[in-house]
Amino acid sequence: MFSSICLSLAKPKPVRPAWHGLWAHWPHCQSNPYISVACGSGVDHLPGYLPPIRPTAAQEWTRRVKRREKKFVRRSGGAMAFTSAQRIALTVSLFGILAFLLGVIAENKKPPYGTPIKGKDVVICKFPSDPTIAMGSVSIVALVLAAIIGHVSIFFPYKGKSVPRGALFQSTSLSVFFVIAELVSALALAMLLWATITESHHRTSNIHHDMDTQCPTAKTGLFGGAAFLALDAALFWLVCQMLALNARADYLDEDDDKGEYGQVYAADGDGSKV
Repeated sequence: MFSSICLSLAKPKPVRPAWHGLWAHWPHCQSNPYISVACGSGVDHLPGYLPPIRPTAAQEWTRRVKRREKKFVRRSGGAMAFTSAQRIALTVSLFGILAFLLGVIAENKKPPYGTPIKGKDVVICKFPSDPTIAMGSVSIVALVLAAIIGHVSIFFPYKGKSVPRGALFQSTSLSVFFVIAELVSALALAMLLWATITESHHRTSNIHHDMDTQCPTAKTGLFGGAAFLALDAALFWLVCQMLALNARADYLDEDDDKGEYGQVYAADGDGSKV
């Protein structure tokens, strides 16, 4: 009896299998390709412990290259991609600057007066060929486009979420700047039209019965003043867009808060019933 007990105590303990304690970490082994080889490799220093296995040089280099590619794509995408608000603001700015530059060029290219050529009882006015009328016409088109896109920038449903006009114009600042932008745009358009039509009329109606005529052109300063007003109008439309975005954010935040409060109240009601 005593000898059997001694033999049983002296008997060596069975060696644990290689996969002992690894089943709990099997999802971890599947998700990590670098230690998946270790699952079942016989490494079992501690129960349930998986020793880390360092990747090879080629694997580490591949990981670094992929990480740099993702970082480059992320940075380039953030630098090149514009939101809808930024695209609209950029378009308004471009058309406003275009209207300003063309108006300034038309003012500089416009001659102060023509050359009178006296005939029999008439005076024929000869004007040099210059792009004043063309520049003025294109400036008008650019100003109109800037004003139209400025209106769109206020009422555009950014991120697919539309906001009622009444909620937007509850902001006093937006209402004031909207009226200012409308007035400045209308004044700039009126001055550009006046200067362009007047210059075109002088060029087409160049035969005068007044022998003392000096062949006048459009009033000096109209194109230049209209150009600066067009630039101011574009800036005012950008301010209106920023104020509209703030009003949209306030309106949408209020809606989100109401939804959250409603959910809390519903949860409280369900809890009280229980």
